[in-house]
Amino acid sequence: MIDECFPLAITFPRFVKLENTRLTVLYWVLASCILFITTYSFVVSEGYYMQKVPDGNVQFWPLKWDLSVDKARELNVAEDQKDYCRTPEKYEFCDDPECSWSARAMQCIGLCTEDSVEDCVEPSERWFKAQSSLFFPTYYKETSTRRMGEDKITGRRVSTKTQIIKGVEDMGIGFEHDYNILTPSNEREEASSRWEKPDGLLTILRDLDGSEVGRWEPGKKVKLSLNQILEAGHLSLDAVQTDTGRNFLEGAQVSEGVLTRIAGVEIILELSYHNPANYAHPGTDWLGPVCYITVHSKHWASHTQLQVVDHLGSSRFRDYHGISIRFKSTGSFSWVSMDNVFNKLSQVLVFFGAAKQLVFFFAITALGVVSKVYRGFVYQKASLGKEACGLAARLTSHTSSFVELKDNAHGISEERLLRRFKRIFEHNKEIDDAEIRRFVNFVYTKMAKHDKEGIDVQDFSSACTHGEALHFKTLVELFDADRKKGFLERTFAGPTMRRLFKSDGTVHDDHNANKADDFIDLSKGRASKVFEEGYVADPVQAVSAMSVPSGPGNTGNDCVHGQVKIFQEFEKVHLAQDVAADGTLQYRYATEPAACDLENGCGPAALFPFCSSHVKDPLFQSSFEVVTRSPAYIMRQPNDEMLTLNFEQSILAPCMSVDEHVACGYKPVWHPSEGKLDHEALQITQVQTRDEGIESSSSTEASSHKGPGNTSFV
Repeated sequence: MIDECFPLAITFPRFVKLENTRLTVLYWVLASCILFITTYSFVVSEGYYMQKVPDGNVQFWPLKWDLSVDKARELNVAEDQKDYCRTPEKYEFCDDPECSWSARAMQCIGLCTEDSVEDCVEPSERWFKAQSSLFFPTYYKETSTRRMGEDKITGRRVSTKTQIIKGVEDMGIGFEHDYNILTPSNEREEASSRWEKPDGLLTILRDLDGSEVGRWEPGKKVKLSLNQILEAGHLSLDAVQTDTGRNFLEGAQVSEGVLTRIAGVEIILELSYHNPANYAHPGTDWLGPVCYITVHSKHWASHTQLQVVDHLGSSRFRDYHGISIRFKSTGSFSWVSMDNVFNKLSQVLVFFGAAKQLVFFFAITALGVVSKVYRGFVYQKASLGKEACGLAARLTSHTSSFVELKDNAHGISEERLLRRFKRIFEHNKEIDDAEIRRFVNFVYTKMAKHDKEGIDVQDFSSACTHGEALHFKTLVELFDADRKKGFLERTFAGPTMRRLFKSDGTVHDDHNANKADDFIDLSKGRASKVFEEGYVADPVQAVSAMSVPSGPGNTGNDCVHGQVKIFQEFEKVHLAQDVAADGTLQYRYATEPAACDLENGCGPAALFPFCSSHVKDPLFQSSFEVVTRSPAYIMRQPNDEMLTLNFEQSILAPCMSVDEHVACGYKPVWHPSEGKLDHEALQITQVQTRDEGIESSSSTEASSHKGPGNTSFV
């Protein structure tokens, strides 16, 4: 009910299938390469996972900065043996020719102890904490400004010194960290290094090679010494940074670069969080989330400090260089995503389409004449004028087929279709008579729209043109002068159609056209009379028997179109023919076989319109059975049991009218009183045809028509 009231349609593209094995192999080779590359990259990169970056948080503090007196003394003694303390002048440095920034006249400064009387570094001066970083100084340049006087400044004295701080690598950093992330199911997932759980957050320190350096189970605080951090980052405070540029100090012992301890280094501790589904997870070694710590570094790190020491504004300014440590949270959590899978499938299909397009352009451009053939199949040229002419020609051809199939006044009957399709499916064992009848009923119901008694010529033509680029109904609308054309249709139609549309106003103009001339008279058509009831076809040419050479091999195969040769064969009574003195034919009974037979050929010949087949015709036959053996022929056989004549006759199908009246054939009549033989015109009416092997027949006779040589033909 819905389909009938609200018919819907979906549009699909039209495909052209090129049956070319080598082009097909080329396409599948390209498609296989694309499939392999995309699948490999998809699997290796784990593209089927959806990735999210968690939010991390770190709480950190310095370690081992407040040493005992003994430990401080031990470090001071140990550092005195280091090269940068024994020969600090070796590492003096200027960053440009003007020495805008320099490190000269350096000395090592020790850690303060109870008995320290010289300058030393207090424990609180060993580190500085910012909001997101810790700074451990290794070197500083101090500029002291002393203002003299009591109530007012009476003098000013400036002094500078540069110091290398001892015992830096022995300090460290401790921290706790956690993360949170929103899962695809919109649930908040959290974990912390403080939580002691079997599947809690595991922390692993890795060096730049990816090797594990340290591990902290869930619930344990992460503690790292500066030595551990430097080693994991492949760093050393005693190494010279040669990539920092040239040392412009004259007479410098190190001409390229600066000592790391003097320049400082910025260290980034990257905390990368991963869940078990992520590719970076250690796998079966741990079932919970993991955090990887990776050390990244950049040269030069500094920190400045200004202190005012009295009411006059005396100050101490220090430019510290050292180790700056800050944290960065990153990572990825993975979940299997069907969206990613479908997206990758879509990409593969797109790439397949690209491969097909590549082969397509190759096929239509690079193969010479073969490409021209392929282009003819692929590209369809649309020209309304040419399409209208082509459809008109095909419609004319379709009407000829319709005339041959038409068997009643309304058109093509369902029984006609049933007999025809019975013959079509004769050798098909998969469909029986009941199924053929159902099929024919379905087709007939769909085609017979104007008259249920038969398929008329319009319904037949419309069905034949279904699927055409220009449909039958569209053709009618196109040439309908009374149809109103829209503005866009008139504007954007081709020049041929625009000229046609301009003539719409003059088609029915009384001043420009004669109404009588516009009328199409079907009675003037010569071919149409054949299909009118009672019509008898006149011979165009009659040839006497003597004009047809007889002899072996002349079996009528040399007949021109429209010519019928008559052959006679009698089993008991034979008819002999003689030529009179005046040239006319004389007929007589003979008890002996005639001198002509089917192999030699004999008898009169006549040219009939619409009749073009071999003919064998009896004499003295009054009734016939009409049998159609194929869509092209009508066969007649005798049904009079009294006669023993053996013959058969075949005539081309158009000799039979559309309303079951045969308009071709003749009946020979013997006149004993006159002693001659005439051929009376045979008009068979009310014939029930035996089409495609279906039986029935009856016939009646009609008027005679005399032809040349005192022989009557139809």
